[in-house]
Amino acid sequence: MASILQRLHRRKHFESGEEWEAFDGKLKELLQKGIVETVPVGMVSDENNSEVWIRDRQKGDVWRLVAPDFPGRGLWEKVKDPGRRSFFRELWPHDTLDQEQYRLLRATLDEAMARGEVERAMKIETLSPGAALFHHPATEEVFELLPPQGERQGCWQKMYPREGMPWYGTNAKPG
Repeated sequence: MASILQRLHRRKHFESGEEWEAFDGKLKELLQKGIVETVPVGMVSDENNSEVWIRDRQKGDVWRLVAPDFPGRGLWEKVKDPGRRSFFRELWPHDTLDQEQYRLLRATLDEAMARGEVERAMKIETLSPGAALFHHPATEEVFELLPPQGERQGCWQKMYPREGMPWYGTNAKPG
């Protein structure tokens, strides 16, 4: 038998405000009755959207919910591995870093590369000298690290490679 969360909404996205409102009402009712519960979010699907994780208390299934912000249709999908965490966000949880934080993060990444946990690609044709991409094969994550320059802070952000492209894209050289 399918999880109550799977039966709650059978599509990955919400097509209308009415569909979302009906879903949201049913979900709130299940939460209030204690049939489902919110759990801490592990590895997010997209760092640009806020998400909530809901667990079916009987089946144990965990589902990811990103509320729609129309025309954005939101997201409703089963989480494949609720215990999975972002390797790179564990190293540095913020989007910006100063010179000393950059130096420490870079040293940690170099150690991870030496252990074979991480791959690096240097950006080419960039306005930020020293910009690099880092890939963690176990979590399939790619992050970009831009060094601080002058008064400007450095940047540490998740990247989303295009489907069918290598993780480093076309504007970086592995190594």
